Amino acid sequence: LNIFVGENAKVIVTGGASVNDSILQVISDIFATPVYKLAYANSAAFGAAFRAAVCTASSGEKNEEVVADNTNLIFVCKPFEDCRQIYDPMVTRFREIVGNLQSRRY
Repeated sequence: LNIFVGENAKVIVTGGASVNDSILQVISDIFATPVYKLAYANSAAFGAAFRAAVCTASSGEKNEEVVADNTNLIFVCKPFEDCRQIYDPMVTRFREIVGNLQSRRY
């Protein structure tokens, strides 16, 4: 994806799709980082609030400080070793298609 994440990066999933391990594995592979979910149900609203807190942290807090409490996270999966070989060419192709569509003003 050409998204470079730090060594300790993780994806935290919330909401209905967070119960589907197959979807979570794909997310892990696409972002090439481990996936965690919250330890309690009905987490979609919490996920939205969590994201809002990260986006609006105007006190100089780093994202890492806002999301530092990992006590309610459950490890779900890690990316497969060959995930970049699979997904990076797909992303390149996707970007080409989007660029072509944008140039045609669709």
